[in-house]
Amino acid sequence: MNPKSIYKLHVWTFLWIINILCAANYEACPQKCNCLVIAGAVNVDCSFQNLSDIEENLFQNVHVYSLNVSYNEITDITTGFPSNLKNLDLSHNKINSLPYNFSFQFSKLEILNLSHNLLSSLPSNLPSSLKSLRLSFNRIKTVDFNSILNLINLQSLLLDSNYIEKIETISNTDDQTVIFTKLDIVTFRGNQIKNVPLHLHKVFGNVKKLSFSNNSMAVVSGDVFINFHSLTLLDLSWNKIDNVFPNSFNDNLKILSLSNNVMTSLPIGLPMLEWLDISNNKIRKILELQSSDLYPQEIFMIGGNPFHCDCELLWLKEFYDSRKYLKNVVNVDSAQFVPMCASPPELQKQPWDVLDDLSFGCVESEVIKTENIKEDKYMWKINDLYVRIKKIGDTFINIEWKSALGLSDVLLISYHPFGKRNLKKKSIVHPHLGKYVIKNLTEKTPYIICISLIPEENILSQVNMPASTDDCHEIVTLETFIDTNLLQGGLIYTFLPMLIVSFLIFYFKIWNYVHISLCYVIRSNYNTTTDKKNE
Repeated sequence: MNPKSIYKLHVWTFLWIINILCAANYEACPQKCNCLVIAGAVNVDCSFQNLSDIEENLFQNVHVYSLNVSYNEITDITTGFPSNLKNLDLSHNKINSLPYNFSFQFSKLEILNLSHNLLSSLPSNLPSSLKSLRLSFNRIKTVDFNSILNLINLQSLLLDSNYIEKIETISNTDDQTVIFTKLDIVTFRGNQIKNVPLHLHKVFGNVKKLSFSNNSMAVVSGDVFINFHSLTLLDLSWNKIDNVFPNSFNDNLKILSLSNNVMTSLPIGLPMLEWLDISNNKIRKILELQSSDLYPQEIFMIGGNPFHCDCELLWLKEFYDSRKYLKNVVNVDSAQFVPMCASPPELQKQPWDVLDDLSFGCVESEVIKTENIKEDKYMWKINDLYVRIKKIGDTFINIEWKSALGLSDVLLISYHPFGKRNLKKKSIVHPHLGKYVIKNLTEKTPYIICISLIPEENILSQVNMPASTDDCHEIVTLETFIDTNLLQGGLIYTFLPMLIVSFLIFYFKIWNYVHISLCYVIRSNYNTTTDKKNE
């Protein structure tokens, strides 16, 4: 196909899309409603029309794909609703129950919004075709998952801002059973939940995003969330949590928010996270002995805590200083990101951005000790393996190790750019090589590098296991730097021979020109003299 034909095809495609998107005047559209036809599907909007009911035969001549009747006065779902709907928005009405035949009437329904109504429990007569269910801002007090067991295709369940105090799990299930296998997102924000059921993972154990924000939880026990193996985001902010049991979270977790609680210490045994938010708690001190729980959390929020800024907290100040450049990258309130001293009095309300290390009152010997530790930060031990970063370049990192490992052990080296675990790369290296170079990196970029030991016979089973935080370090590549003095020196040595050669060529050209001119003059004089003699 030639370029001209391709251009015509693009023009016709564009005009076809515009024609579809702009086809708002649907001839069979009911009165008081707006209709939009997209790719042959009719989307009807009857919101804000003060409707109390849907008249019979109102949609008789309309094959409706999506119907929005939100912000009306509807109390009952009558037979006037079209039956082939895929998307139904009933939010902001006065519905307190659904008819017994709802699942038959809407057997093809995939998206249902019942938020901002008067429901007091989970409806039990929903169609199994549902993929998204919104029940936020109702009057639900107890969530009984036994009433919606048929929703095997459910992917999203929103139960925010109800009066939920209790969650009933599924009865008579074994340890291996997960009822809602496709459920990815579940939210219980803004309720009155104090305790999360122990076996909740049996209900939706494959969930990826889970929120209990703004509830009444006080304790996070160690056996509730640890069994959510697919969970990547957990929001426990705005509760009353003062105690988090050690090792309460699964290693696959990436984002954890514990902000706006009443914790007085950093939880023990945190997994390696991409985002940790413990801002606005009651934490006064985090001892250096617990540094492995905070490092290498890739992005962490510790602002809004009443820190007592003394020498014992200097390590955290230095750790923050190494990450404060992220303040311009993450889209959060600076008060959430930047820590501030609550005491002693002379440092009260002073943000760490304006304080130097000496403000934390360490004596000289302690400062020297800290500096010595800092010099060894690129050397660590994993079992019998001694690893060190030999050289850091702009696009490479050179790793070396010494070990007495047997030939049956191999090294698993994984690395990814800071905050981008989805770009992780892995390499398996035999220990007898003693070195490895990570190449093709980006300059001035922090990388998380993890090294672990794996028995060679277990490579396939362990290569995808998350690394321990003790085995990982953050390394920042250097900026590509060109020494101008060296460059100038190199230019001299490069161009000097060229200058000499050019000068010689120019000299010989001038000499040749002068030589030819002299010869011409001499020859002319000789000819003139000869002519005179002949005369």
